[in-house]
Amino acid sequence: LPGVPGLDDLVELTPRSRPTFVAADLDGLHRPPLLAKVDGDVASCGQDQARLEADVVEVGGEGGEVDDPVAAGWAGLALLWARADAGAPVRAGGRLVDQLGRRSAGAADDR
Repeated sequence: LPGVPGLDDLVELTPRSRPTFVAADLDGLHRPPLLAKVDGDVASCGQDQARLEADVVEVGGEGGEVDDPVAAGWAGLALLWARADAGAPVRAGGRLVDQLGRRSAGAADDR
């Protein structure tokens, strides 16, 4: 995510322009890629999930806790893109916006 434009720019990307992989920084080139899977109104990436709640995509548990902010953000983006592609109204919730603005706490881990 170094040098990435804002969330609005990412959300509005056409399917052809969307990134295939995401990492917090260039060290991500040395780790296995994060993969997000969308299943209905839920997307998951690693241990983190994003869910659709009344046309708002949110991440984390009740208190907004996430295991990896980048994985949570990637799951949220995958769900936003899936809903947008289906022509459904959707917007990013506050916790998703927060996660996409953070770097992974484990940026040097072995993911």
